[in-house]
Amino acid sequence: MASSSTASGPRAAQAGRNGARPVRQPSQTELRQSLCMTPDAALLAHEWAKHGSCMVRDPDAYLRATRILWRSLRLPDYDALSRRDGLTAADVRRAFADANTAFEPEMVGLVLNERGWLTELRLCYGRDFMPTRCDRRRLGPEDDARVRIWRGL
Repeated sequence: MASSSTASGPRAAQAGRNGARPVRQPSQTELRQSLCMTPDAALLAHEWAKHGSCMVRDPDAYLRATRILWRSLRLPDYDALSRRDGLTAADVRRAFADANTAFEPEMVGLVLNERGWLTELRLCYGRDFMPTRCDRRRLGPEDDARVRIWRGL
């Protein structure tokens, strides 16, 4: 990804046509420092454009804040959790909230594939970067939905 102060492509062009300023892109330095969170620079730039650009004006400040949030998280023992019989969405949310005292289960969204495998956790934050309740769409499956967690090889 080339370092640039503006976005390129259809979204940037559309923003310019509507009179709005194009979305600035994160610097290469901040992207490199953030690869510990998301090992894809394009995804980090997407997250900034979709979520961060409405929260702060500076993409580098957004990435610095997200790294602070990332480092504050504690992951539960998903290996042990994956071995639990009858594992549900509520169990996964509760395990994350138990490991992270700033979170309540309703602040932890899940994405499951069509076979019930956990593919994504969505941690919901407000514009103040504090955990907040997920809306219905981000919360994902009902609490009683069965969940499977991949343990790898």
